[in-house]
Amino acid sequence: MNKGDEKWSSENIRGDHIIWISNHTTSSTSSSTTDKTDDNSISNNHTREKYPSISDLVDKLHILKDELSTSCNLVTHYTTTQLARYPENGHYVRHKDAFFGSSSSLPSRQLTVIYYLNPAWTEEQQGCLRLFCKKEEHSMGYEGVEGVKKGVEGSESYLDVLPLMDRLIVFQSKLIDHEVRKTLQPRFAATMWIY
Repeated sequence: MNKGDEKWSSENIRGDHIIWISNHTTSSTSSSTTDKTDDNSISNNHTREKYPSISDLVDKLHILKDELSTSCNLVTHYTTTQLARYPENGHYVRHKDAFFGSSSSLPSRQLTVIYYLNPAWTEEQQGCLRLFCKKEEHSMGYEGVEGVKKGVEGSESYLDVLPLMDRLIVFQSKLIDHEVRKTLQPRFAATMWIY
């Protein structure tokens, strides 16, 4: 996948509706920028005025970014943040979040941070995040974690993670293939990418 590649906006590929949150600053070292300047982008100042709880969430995601940078020795440059709504039957095909082959001199995405905003979500509503993993990672201890199921499809293992309210997922953008399975109910998520 290449940044700005039009083929990734087709409804056959992804069925979500997104809004980018731009120009967010929580401290002198934390800022968010985005290349989006169209109608799908809003400033965090606008968000803070109209939707203070969303702005508070973005602030907390930036605090998490700072903590991850410190504890994992990450050299971070900036972040981008989006809100996504998947309508009924919405999905997103298998992909990685890092952009390869870009002629841009900008850094690539390092970490993907997803926070779910779906109260009272059930397995019957489907819409799980499927994370593909190596066979040896399949046996890692996820037993007993609500809304997480392990599976095998062909020669690959995966984890299906329900988008439960207040669930936070963090993974390496370049390494983890993932997809959003078809949802039977509108599904909401806030995603921050750390570059």
